[in-house]
Amino acid sequence: MQPGDVTATCATIDKLWAFCGYPPKVKLAERLARFVEWRLGYETERLEFS
Repeated sequence: MQPGDVTATCATIDKLWAFCGYPPKVKLAERLARFVEWRLGYETERLEFS
């Protein structure tokens, strides 16, 4: 760990569910996989045009 890293959290999305009126449709693991795929593609494109 690096200085300043958070060692533990107590995050909850209960208020988000109440605000939106429904739970998320995409599981966190799937969302993270999509983000990583997008980010790797973005970096590849950025490097090709540099």
